[in-house]
Amino acid sequence: MNNSELKKIICKILSCKDKIELVSLSNRITAENWNYIYDFLLSYNLCPLFYSLVKQNDLNVPIEIIKKLHKSYLISSALHLKKTHELKNVLLEFNKENIDVMPLKGIYLAEKYYENSALRPMVDIDILVKPDDVKKALYILEKLGFRCSKDYDHDFQINNHKHLPAFYSKSNVAIELHFTLFTHAGYYLKSVKIDLDNIWSTSSKTILYGQKTTQMSVENLILHLCVHIAEDKFKQKILHLFDVFQVIKNENINWQLLISKSKEWKAEKILYCVLLSLNNLFNLKINDIVQQNLVFKGNMSEIECSLEKKLLCDLSSQSFEMVSNFKHRNFIDKLKYIKYTLFSDYSVCMFYGISDKSFKKYFYYIPRFFYLFKKYSKHFIDLYILRKGRHLQDTSISFNLFDEWIQNNEQNFKNNK
Repeated sequence: MNNSELKKIICKILSCKDKIELVSLSNRITAENWNYIYDFLLSYNLCPLFYSLVKQNDLNVPIEIIKKLHKSYLISSALHLKKTHELKNVLLEFNKENIDVMPLKGIYLAEKYYENSALRPMVDIDILVKPDDVKKALYILEKLGFRCSKDYDHDFQINNHKHLPAFYSKSNVAIELHFTLFTHAGYYLKSVKIDLDNIWSTSSKTILYGQKTTQMSVENLILHLCVHIAEDKFKQKILHLFDVFQVIKNENINWQLLISKSKEWKAEKILYCVLLSLNNLFNLKINDIVQQNLVFKGNMSEIECSLEKKLLCDLSSQSFEMVSNFKHRNFIDKLKYIKYTLFSDYSVCMFYGISDKSFKKYFYYIPRFFYLFKKYSKHFIDLYILRKGRHLQDTSISFNLFDEWIQNNEQNFKNNK
C-alpha cells in the first residue's frame, strides 16, 4: 500500500461514524505502516483528532503510537486552555468598549463544531474587527499585556495586509488582529472579491467561551474556509478540509445561496474543489444543486488527480518548490535565499515566540539550524535524487496544470444554469 492510499484510509477513519467500518479500515494498516502514519498525523496536526477516535472505538493501534498520540492530545489540550483564557479576557474587554469582534478559523471552529476543543489544534488566535475599530482594539490588546512581535508601519500594514503582525500575551499566546479577510496578493486570490460589509451585515450574535461575540453566516463561513484553503495552494490542508466537513455535517446549508455567493466572490472553482475533495476523501456526497450549477470546462479527471496530489503530498513533494528555487541561483543568491526564508529575524522570533528587539534571538540561530537540518535534510536528499528522474518533473507538471486551471477565469463554465 503506497503513502497516498494510507492517507486516504486515515481520512476515511476521521469521517467515519460506524464502529465496524472503523475497525475494518484500521485493520488495513499493517504494523510497518504505523510510524509513517504517525508522522503524517503529526505534520498535518491530526494527532488529537485521531487519538480520540482510537480511544473511543478501541482501534488496533500499536501501544507506542497511542502513547505518542496521547502526548500530542495533552499538549493540544494545555495550549487550548491557555488560548481560551486569553480570548475570554479579550472578548470581555472588547464588549465593554462595544467593539464588534468575530473570532475566525480554529479558535471559533474548535468550540462550535468539535465535541472537544482540544481536538482542533491551532497556532494562534485570529479575530476580525471592523477597520474603524482597529486602533481601539489595539489599545485594548496592549492594555491586556499583549506586545507585538516586531516593529511595523501601521499604515503600510493596513493598506497591504489583512492583519497586523502577531501580538503575544505574557503567556506567549499569539493573536492576529484582522481588519479584512483577504488581500489580493494571494496565490489564487487575484480575482477573489470579498464584500466585507456583507460579511458584517449578515453576521449574528453568539456566545463563545462564555462571552458575547459575532459569527459569520454559515454560507460566508464555508466560503471563508474554502478560500483560506486556497490561500495555501491546497497543499496538505486535510485538517482545514475537515473543518468544512464538520460545518456542513452540523448545519443546514442554503446551497443555492452558497453557490450564488461563491460566484459573487469569484470563488466558485475554489468551492467546487473543496467539495470535490470532501467527497473523495471524507465520503461527503456533493449536493445535487452544486453538481447542477458548478460544471466546469477542462479535463476534470486530470484536475481532480492533481488536486488530490496537492492535498496528500508528502513534505518531500511539497518541498520541491524550494529546491527548484536553488536550480537557477548562484552560490551567493542561494545563501541569501536561506538567510531570508529560514533564518530571518522574523522567522526565528516567530518560531520561538520572542521579540525581534530582544538580544536573545541571536542565541536561537544554532538550535534553529539543527532543527531545520533534522527536519529537512532527508527531504532535500530525496528531492535531489528525484530531480534527476521523472517523478519531480511529473509532480511539477501536475501541480502547474491545477494552478493554471484554477486561476483561469475565462470560460469557467461548461454549463451555467
